[in-house]
Amino acid sequence: MSDEMERLLADALRSDRPVLIDPSEDELRAAAERLRQEGKLTCTRCRKAILEEGFITRRINFGPRLQVVVHLHPGCDDGSLTDPQEEPVERVRGDRG
Repeated sequence: MSDEMERLLADALRSDRPVLIDPSEDELRAAAERLRQEGKLTCTRCRKAILEEGFITRRINFGPRLQVVVHLHPGCDDGSLTDPQEEPVERVRGDRG
């Protein structure tokens, strides 16, 4: 496991955010948008608040039963968190949910 992935996993375990069990894409988008509107959604890469409506959310699989969801500013998405087998990037818009 890369250092970046280990850091993401450790951050996810330390966070005090709610955990969603097997969420749908719509549930992920709704939860992310709710956090953004509350000013609590932060970019996984730069750690700054995500205030803009258009942001990227992505699932990263660490195996069949462990996933991490990352949220990024469009400018912070350099592709280094992408798994080659992963589905394309999902851009989340505030007007969806």
